[in-house]
Amino acid sequence: MAPDGVGDLNQAGTPAPLMSGRMSGRGGRGGGTGRAARAVALLLGVGALAVFLAESAVRHAQLDDAYISYRYGRNLVEGNGLVYNPGEAVEGITNLLWTLMVALGIALGFKANATGHVLGLVSGVAAVLATWWYARRGLPPPRAWIAAVAAWVLVSSLPFALWATSGMETALFTAATLVALAAHARGRVGGATLAAAVATLTRPDGVLVAATIYAFHLVENGREGWRAWRWPAVYTLLGLVLVGFRLAYYGSPVPNTFFAKVGGIPVTQGLAYLGDFFAAGPFLLLIPAAIALVRDRLGWPGGVFCAITCVYTVAVGGDVFPHGRFLLPVLACLSALAVQGASQAWSRDRYAGILVAALIPGAIAWQVFGGLPWWMAVGLVFAAAAWALGVARNRPALPITAAAIGAGLAILALTIPGTGARDALRNSKRSLQLREVRTGFGMLERMGFMRARRLEERGEPVRLVAGGAIGAFGYFSNLPIVDLYGLVDPEIARSRPAGSTGGASLPGHQRSNAELILSREPDYILIPDPDSPISEMIPANLEITAHPDLEAFYEWDEEVWGYRRRRPPHPVPPR
Repeated sequence: MAPDGVGDLNQAGTPAPLMSGRMSGRGGRGGGTGRAARAVALLLGVGALAVFLAESAVRHAQLDDAYISYRYGRNLVEGNGLVYNPGEAVEGITNLLWTLMVALGIALGFKANATGHVLGLVSGVAAVLATWWYARRGLPPPRAWIAAVAAWVLVSSLPFALWATSGMETALFTAATLVALAAHARGRVGGATLAAAVATLTRPDGVLVAATIYAFHLVENGREGWRAWRWPAVYTLLGLVLVGFRLAYYGSPVPNTFFAKVGGIPVTQGLAYLGDFFAAGPFLLLIPAAIALVRDRLGWPGGVFCAITCVYTVAVGGDVFPHGRFLLPVLACLSALAVQGASQAWSRDRYAGILVAALIPGAIAWQVFGGLPWWMAVGLVFAAAAWALGVARNRPALPITAAAIGAGLAILALTIPGTGARDALRNSKRSLQLREVRTGFGMLERMGFMRARRLEERGEPVRLVAGGAIGAFGYFSNLPIVDLYGLVDPEIARSRPAGSTGGASLPGHQRSNAELILSREPDYILIPDPDSPISEMIPANLEITAHPDLEAFYEWDEEVWGYRRRRPPHPVPPR
């Protein structure tokens, strides 16, 4: 592995003269510049973490799927095993490590959703620091401060703010992925192996980052024999242990969710999911990231990982939830590469580098506002002018100072009541969408709780419930449940994907087996009525509502917003 900074090469293939002696931090004003750069880096990095924690410290409603993991964790702590329904060994989760961490919190006496929230905050901080660390690789000391800008790209994005506090493992997976890439870029293959193992335990697709870093590692170091193969062998051994555990405990080498979610979704839906992700602002990062990949081979693993993840996401049809949950690691990686590309562009042509660097705050603004407000454009022009003046006069402290002043003014504008900037931020596209999605989470959370409470109040024995949203309801009711879409049922998960008359299917909701569901005679079937718009995109709902047994044996129950099995009439006493 080459040391940091070797990636900056001129056309002759020799290290490019990134800085003069004055700019390098050796003597004269350089020492002051280095201290100023470190101070600005600390200010920007700590500021990004402070914004994330201030925005996310209060626990909001969490994703319904998070409560599936919570139920698994609670059953484990209560001695029922790592299962959803006691007695049914089915791995209906894709976040094994996350679920075990939640179980630990429950065992220590904390509530499951509170544990998930705290884990999300800690994982979010780790993801910000990992992105910052990966962006720092290859930057010369006086310019290392701009690595912290990558942290701002991540923090300003809607996907990060949303999924880090959803009760899900997304932020932890992102942090582990970026640590693996950063450690590999620094030649620390052991550390990369540990991070890749954490990513794989967190989500099965962690194998993508492991495959990427080991492919590059073996190409570069394959001639070293066993020394080159030892860390891939360690990871492979850990993977075999994980597969062995799944086979012994669940009887399947992969989670049941793989069979339930993969297949039956048009590639066009995956392409639309990918397009929506980039259109939200990350498209502006592609040019500086591409420059980083052209100029520096050490960035290639990150670029390949981004490409593979995008292809994988398209292949599985994207995600049922909007706003780039599967692509958050790609955003973090692109942020780091974009910062490095801006630095390399500046080394090549300083004034062109200013234009390239402006794309990064442009991406931040686009993610927040869905465009570029006039006052943000003015700020970019001011920063670019300060940077150009600093370059022309060979005084790098000038643009650093200008950036610090600009950041301070921005913070004041966004926090002082009555300012247009604060109102614009509160009513920005990002804020509105974040509130909208969290409102949806809250509706499902409350509906699950109210359904569970209503069945408890009735005091009737409930043998089995069939439903689709099995997270919050399953956690709060603790009743035996069969999932209509097969997440916790191997037979339904392996059913042939059913078509949808609505023209599109929701990813992860394409399996259907109404005959099997009705044959089990559940006491309740908790699905919307046929006229609900959501039913048109869920084959299982359509198939059950069209089945003659539903009308024959079930009646609509308004209190639980679902169907209740008809009770047999009481016999008429003899006269």
